[in-house]
Amino acid sequence: MEYTKLLPEIRQMLDEDKAMFPHLVEAILKDIKEAIVVSDLKVRHASTIIGYYHSLGKEPRNNFELDLYSAFGMYQG
Repeated sequence: MEYTKLLPEIRQMLDEDKAMFPHLVEAILKDIKEAIVVSDLKVRHASTIIGYYHSLGKEPRNNFELDLYSAFGMYQG
């Protein structure tokens, strides 16, 4: 997968957090790079990305995968 598929606001938050949490952000970026599809991401990293998505004021759904796909701009429902 590509990092650039994340919503721009989430990419910005990751970039801002890189100074404070360099190992976490690098692990997330590596996980994204190695993933073939969104569901290949480690749960820990997917949860972090979803946390960023929700911090944008996006309404949480009752579906982990839909929230994750939405963070990558792949679901608008």
